[in-house]
Amino acid sequence: HEALAAVRKARAGQDVETADLLDLQGRIELIAGNRSAAKQSFEQALGLDPEHASTLLALSSLAASEGDLGAAIDLAQQSAKASRRAEKADALYFAAELSTRQGKTADTIDYLQQTLRSSPGHVEAANNLAWELAESGGNLDRALELAMLAARGRPSATTLDTLGWVQLKRDQPREAARAFEAALSEAPDSATILYHLALALASQGDTGRAKELLRESLEDPDFAERPQAQLELTRLEGS
Repeated sequence: HEALAAVRKARAGQDVETADLLDLQGRIELIAGNRSAAKQSFEQALGLDPEHASTLLALSSLAASEGDLGAAIDLAQQSAKASRRAEKADALYFAAELSTRQGKTADTIDYLQQTLRSSPGHVEAANNLAWELAESGGNLDRALELAMLAARGRPSATTLDTLGWVQLKRDQPREAARAFEAALSEAPDSATILYHLALALASQGDTGRAKELLRESLEDPDFAERPQAQLELTRLEGS
């Protein structure tokens, strides 16, 4: 309430209304949970400055939360066009996330590539593009380069898992197993990483441990790759 009152006081003290203060007011209203007031403030800001990048991105986020992904992507694109380099990367990366939610792989890859052109060290974009290229049968050399960039920039269960997955797609199961082991040390209960490590170990002939890991992964009731893991376990048990 104090922050909102301060912004309103600042607006009242100005000779001319500014998009910056209306944008700030909208963000405070959003934090306070008043979405309708926030939207109104953002729209007022755009009325004063139709190319106010941060406002366009805020409205994109609101549209996405309301399920209007098409409008959200349009607004994110507008924000990217109006933005400087760091803000541009944020807008393009958000467009990539929205395209992923739409299931539009080609658009996702395009937005991720644009993000990296704008911000070459963007870890999330590098990680996600590496994964998308590996999954879609894209350039695996480029995927490896990106996965290594992400894993070096921010070693985590996610980036190490992506690195391992790219290496597995490149028929490098030994290197992949090392990456998955490192990822598992960061997230020991991850059913997905257990499954991925099992695939790498099975490719090297270590079927005993692979089966143990697969059984462990199947204990997770929310495991998204359950059918694939069960199929792999059945294959190994029958071999």
